[in-house]
Parts: sequence; structure tokens; C-alpha cells
Amino acid sequence: MFKKSCLMTFIILMLLLLPASISLGGQQGRQVILLVVDGLSPQEWKYAADQYPHIGDFWERSSVALMNTGTGGRLNSENAYVTIGAGARALGTAGAGLSFNRQENFNLFTAGTMYLRYNGTEPDGEVVNLDINNLIRVNQPKNYRVVPGTLGNIIREAGLKGAVLGNGDHKEFNRLAVNLAMDEKGVVDYGNVSREVLKSQGDVPFGFSTDPEDMYETLLEYKEKSQLVVIEWGDTFRLRESLQLMSQEKGQQEFDRILSDLDCFMGKIFPLIDENTALLMVTPNPEGILAPSGSQLSLLGMVFGDNSLSGLLTSNSTRRLGLVTNLDIAPTVLGYFEIPVPDYLSGRVITVSTVSTNCRLSDMMALNTSIQAVHQQRSPLIRFYILLQIITVFGAVILLIFKRNLTVWRPLMAAMMLIPLSFLLFPLIMTDSLAASYVILFVLTILLTALFLYRADNTILFLRIGLVITLSLVLDLALGGNLIKNSIMGYDPISGARYYGIGNEYMGVLVGSSLLFISSAYQLGWDKKRFAPGLTLFFFVFILYVFLAPRWGANFGGSLTALAAFVFTYLGLGDYRLAGKTLMLVVGAAAIFIMSLVLLNLKGQDGFVSHVGQAMVLVSREGISEVLDILTRKGAMNLKLLRYSLWSRVLLVFLGLMAFLFYQPPGMLKKLKTKYNRLSIGFAGIMVGSITAILVNDSGVVAGATTLLYAGMPLLLLAVESNTRREEV
Repeated sequence: MFKKSCLMTFIILMLLLLPASISLGGQQGRQVILLVVDGLSPQEWKYAADQYPHIGDFWERSSVALMNTGTGGRLNSENAYVTIGAGARALGTAGAGLSFNRQENFNLFTAGTMYLRYNGTEPDGEVVNLDINNLIRVNQPKNYRVVPGTLGNIIREAGLKGAVLGNGDHKEFNRLAVNLAMDEKGVVDYGNVSREVLKSQGDVPFGFSTDPEDMYETLLEYKEKSQLVVIEWGDTFRLRESLQLMSQEKGQQEFDRILSDLDCFMGKIFPLIDENTALLMVTPNPEGILAPSGSQLSLLGMVFGDNSLSGLLTSNSTRRLGLVTNLDIAPTVLGYFEIPVPDYLSGRVITVSTVSTNCRLSDMMALNTSIQAVHQQRSPLIRFYILLQIITVFGAVILLIFKRNLTVWRPLMAAMMLIPLSFLLFPLIMTDSLAASYVILFVLTILLTALFLYRADNTILFLRIGLVITLSLVLDLALGGNLIKNSIMGYDPISGARYYGIGNEYMGVLVGSSLLFISSAYQLGWDKKRFAPGLTLFFFVFILYVFLAPRWGANFGGSLTALAAFVFTYLGLGDYRLAGKTLMLVVGAAAIFIMSLVLLNLKGQDGFVSHVGQAMVLVSREGISEVLDILTRKGAMNLKLLRYSLWSRVLLVFLGLMAFLFYQPPGMLKKLKTKYNRLSIGFAGIMVGSITAILVNDSGVVAGATTLLYAGMPLLLLAVESNTRREEV
């Protein structure tokens, strides 16, 4: 039977594998204009679009998205600019904006002479970044590839030219836009970043500002010889640096003047946007000018050609309409020039959705409000849930120690297992008010608990919880994961750790709940059914596929966790011994798993290639060093979570609970194992899954805690019930 089951596994996986391919087209002779306006929040862009016609026209004509602005450190302009140019989450430096025209004087010498002094070679371009070596140095300790100037370097290697215009000078030199066009040596082919491009004006911040007329004429000069043109509208820097010294009225006046000048400039450049030109409006750091918002989601607008329809931007980095990342800008520029995107760039080419057109800026405001609401409520709600788990466990332990009967604890323990389901359903009725969210979740959890407890002994209760949660998660993933994406226990687009698939929180929930369901079914006598082994195997293989599939779970750590837990549980429930033929078949199953992993993630599925597939390509090219880097990143993240995450407290509480139940009350664990033999195997499988999750996931502490929830809480419930019955007797 076991041999047939493994053959069935192979057939099922082969049927489920649906390889697909994706290709990107492009044309030569194109030009990209990157207009960089730093500091404006999405709300300030909405104000600008409403007040100024050409800015409004741009947002009407463009395809738009919110853009994650994560960097290699905290969000500031230095880190944000260097990150975009590097195509990887990078760190900037205090001197990241220390760029000059080659013949421009700096510290009594020309910038070209200073560059020669620092690098030993003459610069082969008109603009140089004198801090390039420091930028390289601060990014070297990263355990992933970060090369400042990657975008400009690839463009130069392809024989194309770049130019950068304008600056954000204030009391210091501030030419950060050079980081978007320079190569890895800190050199840009053409440009003018000196104060010659500014006009003197006594009543504006620092006495000079960007002149729309002069900037337009300068653009025409460099447009003819450059394929990538980066324009820095640096007046926002100057206003931000001097705002504290201004009255509120003067600040608003200057803000409007800057937008008016920008509006004038945009009116002039619109006729330049033909079928071979793309215009991108980029805000690297959207912290806000007049009203700092702390937002980490920026607005990105793109116009491709003179007849583009507006719509929603997306990329394979996020797989979400209206959401991209700053790492996608470099691949998008390269894709537009038909330059192959290197595998070491983690971003993906931004595309316009064919599903949604005629998008308005108000749609982005609504999406931003929704994402911000989840982000702001996530921490307090998760903290409260974790606190409830800890209180529930300690309360039940006290009942066991003092041999007290408290029947109310049963619904409370059931509720702890059902709250992840409440979090999953919560986006359907979510509110912006945190207080209202507490009330809604409280009522929803009470209703679910009452429904699941209705006429159910413990085994039936576990069966219901495991089955419904498993089906809910699988169904949501099959339909695009919209509930998980917007769930309190899902992933956060603002942090940018994950945008699609199943996150580590729900990964643990799915592994734990699926094992709870199967072991409960066996406890109720399913193992006596002739078809049970085959259906169980099919169930486990299907859940494993859910984790593996790039279009569904896209969670490599989750697939390893599920594999270990499912194999252990299946062998235990079938009373197989891990020796001889069984051992060979297990090795064969592992080989099938590896082959499935390669086929699904390397070739992709329906055009989707997950981050696992990207990592596999890198490992194949970079060798063991890339594997070590991945392991180092995962280990560092787990150590960080173990120190700072509240999920680590839950994990330690559950581990302590297991140790406590092993000794107290004396002999109880042995009695429970005898009475609930099949459930006990499921609990052991969940523990194996929890340990595996900790070892193989970059957020293993979180996954381990949510997995162990579905062994710790049921086991505790059975112990409390057993203790209560013993006292009643």
C-alpha cells in the first residue's frame, strides 16, 4: 500500500506541474526621462494634481501605482536614491550627494582632479560622484549583492548614454539624483548638476531655485545625446531644509510656488513624450513636505508614448495591482531599452495592467488608506492576541497545578485557535478605527467559537477547526490570496518582506491546522476506512503543492516544513517503520519533492516565477557563496526575531508548556497518548513542523509559533478536561 501511495504522489505532482514562460519585448532607439521630485507624500501629490493643470494632466494620462520605498536601512533620501540606482536595498552616506560637473570647483580643485586623487584614473564622463568609494564600502557588509550605480553601469555597458540635470543644493551640496544615472565608478556621461541650472531669487529658500525655462532648454540640449535623462527638481529639498524657520503662510506660499514651476515645466515637456519616449515621475522618499506623514509608500507615475491609456502598474515583485517597489525601477528602465535584466537584480519589470484602465489618483489614495489602516492596526491587534495566548496558557497551567475545574477555559482555548480565522475574514468587514476593530474581532471570534463548539466533543472540535481553517486558506490562495494580502496576520506591503503567496504566520497556521484535521479524523476512526491512506496522501501532496506553487503559496520554507511534518505524521498514522523499503520510498519522495521544486519554481507557473526560482538561478550561477548568503540572511533574521518579536514569547511559552505537561500532572501525558493515540501522532507531527519551520524559514520564529499553536492549545485543552474529569470522579 505504501509503495502504491508513493507512486500516486509522483502522478499527482506531475499532473499539478503547469510550467509557463514569460517574455519581454522592447524597441531600440527609445528614451527614458526620470523626473525626480523628492519628499512629496501621496496626499501632497493629490493636492498638486487638483490645483495645477499640467500635473493633473500627467496623473490622468499616466499609469500609476503605490511604490514601496524600502532601503538597506531606515528610510531617508540618501538611502532611497542609492537603492533605486543600485537595484537593491542599499545604504546611502552623508556624502551621497557630493557630485559635481567634472570642471566644477570643489575645495580649490576641479571635481575631475579630486576624482583622480581618490581613484587614480581620470573620469570618462561629465559628472562625477566623489563619494562613490565610501558608498561601495558601506554596502559591502550586506549579505546580498549591492553595487551602487548598477543601473547606470548596465546602461553604459550596453552602449547607451546617461545624463543628469539639476540639484537639490541648500546649505550643503545635494546632488542625489546622480546616484540614479552613474555607473559603479560614480561617473555619468553627460549632465549639469552645478548651480548654473538654478536662478537667483532673494525671497526663496537659500536664494536660488529651479528655473522651468532654463531646465527645459538644458533638457533639449542633453536629450539628443542621452538615452536615460534624470532630472532633479531640487526645490523640494530646499524648502524642506528651511521650513522650520518659516511661518506657516510662507511655507504654503513656497510650496505652491514650487508646484507652479513644476507645473510649467511639465507643460513644456509633454510634447516631447512620443511613441519612443517614457516619462517616469519618481518620489524616492515620500515623507511629506508641509505635513510629514511618515509614509513609506510613494506614488509612481509612468507615461509610455503619446497615446498611453492610464491604468494600474504592477510587477512580478508584488503581483498586486497598483503596487510596485523601488527595486522595480532599474529593471523597468532596462526592459524599456530591451537590455536583459541581470538575475542578481531582485526587482522585476513594471507593466501596465490590462485588467484595470482609466485609473484615477483617488484610487491610489483609497488603496493607500487601506494599506495604512492594516499597517497601523497590525501591531496592537497582534500584540493583544499574543498576550491572550500567554494568559490562556498560564491560566490553564494554574488550573492543572491547583486541580481546579473551570469550564469557561474550554471556549477560551478554542477561541485562541480560531482567532487566525477571524483575522482572515476580518478584511471583509474591516474598519479604519482601531477601537471598532477590537469590537468586530471580539464579536466575530465569539460567534465562531460558539458555532464550532456546538455539540462537539474535543475531537470533533479539533476536526472542525482544522478542516475549516485549512479549506479557508487554500480557497483564498486559489482565488488570488486577497484575504491573506489584507489580513492582520498577512504580510505588510509597507515593510516589503513579502507581497504574495502565503506568509510565515499563515504558513504555520496551515501546516498546524491541516495536521490537526487529519489526526482528528484518524482519531474518529478514519484509519479503519480502506481509502484512508490514499486520500490522506492526496491531501498531504495537495497542501504541499499549495506551498510549492509560485502562483499559490510560493513559500519554500513552508514546503520544507510541510514535507517534514507530513512525512512524519503519515508514517506514524500508517504505523510504518522507517527502515528497509520504507526508508527507500521516503528518500524517493524527497527526490520527487526536489524535482517538483525545480520544475515549478525555475520554469514558473502561468507566467509567475517566485523569489525561490530567482534564488535558484542565482545559486546555479554564483555557487555555494549564494547559498551561504541565503543561510546567513535567514539566520540573522531569526536571531533578530528571537530577541525582539513577541511571537518568540509565544514559542517559548508553548515549548515550556510541553515540558511542563511531560512531568505535571504525573502520568497525564502518557494517559492522553494512550487515549488519543492518533491525535498524539498529529501533535508530534506539528512539533516536527514547528522545529523545521524555525530552522528553514527566515522568519522561522513566527512560523514555529503559529504552527505549534495547533498542538499546544489542543493538548492543553485535553489535559485540563482530563484533570477536571478526574477531580469529578
